[in-house]
Amino acid sequence: MQEPLFYCSDDPLYTSRRNLPHWSQENRVQFVTFRLADSLPLSVIMDFREERDTWLKQHPKPWSDEDARTYYQLYEVKFEKWLDNCHGSCILKNPSVRQFLENAFGECDGRKMTIYAYVIMPNHVHLLASPIGDNTIQSVLARVRRISARNINLYSGSKGRVWQSEVFDHLVRSSHYFLKYLKYIIDNPTRLTSDAFSFYLSKEVRDMWGCFLQDDNPVSNGISNAVR
Repeated sequence: MQEPLFYCSDDPLYTSRRNLPHWSQENRVQFVTFRLADSLPLSVIMDFREERDTWLKQHPKPWSDEDARTYYQLYEVKFEKWLDNCHGSCILKNPSVRQFLENAFGECDGRKMTIYAYVIMPNHVHLLASPIGDNTIQSVLARVRRISARNINLYSGSKGRVWQSEVFDHLVRSSHYFLKYLKYIIDNPTRLTSDAFSFYLSKEVRDMWGCFLQDDNPVSNGISNAVR
């Protein structure tokens, strides 16, 4: 497994933008959230985007640690709470539907990206991963989402859009933030029954940071089946 590499201010920073800004560095770990197309009401999304975009214009990256903490408290925490309310169809509650996404992750893991951990929630996904070679997290996830969406629509007999068009991605700045995001992934499904989510933690990460798995966390009950 590729060892986690974190954001380095001395290395080139690659930027791109659609509705959201995206920053990446070669082979660096990123924490990514993407969601189903109907996971949040449109009015909530528009208000959130306007407020967040104003803040981003006033605080361009790369951020200081203080800016990163402020952004997390102002926007990420709020956004995650909305997602955890399970708005929309929540088709990822269905294990058969989640399997299509798990298969797409498996095709790319070790080839196009290194996956350290993920959790598939009823209407959104959190992922810790780093790209391999010339790939970017954005390009790899575009493939993952395209393949899984096609198979999900074939399975359900639908033709609509499965995923929201863009992902939220963050360069991980240090091992401290890596562990913070890892713990967030592990803790995210604690309110769900074990059949309502899928969880993956690489064996290497489990061996190094298994102390985050607590007996009262439902993830730990099935962790041995999730480790490759």
